[in-house]
Amino acid sequence: MAVFAVDESTLKAGTETDVICLQVLMGLYGVAIPILLFNTRKYYKFRKLAPIKARRPNITLAIELLMSAMFMNRIIYCLYAIYPDLIALRIIFILINPIVNHTILWLFTVKYWLLYYDIQFVLFSEGNQWKQHINHNNVTYLTNWYIVNKQTLGNEKFLIKKFVLSVIMVPIIIV
Repeated sequence: MAVFAVDESTLKAGTETDVICLQVLMGLYGVAIPILLFNTRKYYKFRKLAPIKARRPNITLAIELLMSAMFMNRIIYCLYAIYPDLIALRIIFILINPIVNHTILWLFTVKYWLLYYDIQFVLFSEGNQWKQHINHNNVTYLTNWYIVNKQTLGNEKFLIKKFVLSVIMVPIIIV
């Protein structure tokens, strides 16, 4: 059972209680946005420190900013549910929602892929680093998938350009 009922076809709040619940929800999102932005600013300030630098700070910052945009979009959704005559709010929600959600999803995917890639790269490199110095034609080292693809599938900028930008385009084309 839902806390409040919103008619899915019209996105209208059913009763006065629903309106109050939506207003409380908007207030919670409204409080969460400045807190998220404050923590994003702190994270940005310390992004070059070693413990944070290893966690892909550029991707994390982008995710945090997109989460703020998603919260703002949820406020727009609540406003539209309260004031269904404002069609512009529905259009904004429908346009922004899939783009932000897909982008956040794929940024998380890229971030965790890069963590996995780095772990696999280090595990392979630790075992073969000394062999590379003894035998410069170390076939295992030169043909390893993680070594060969370090500049493409192990590179943050490459992945963001190729995958995330293409994934952003899909909801834009669909909407």
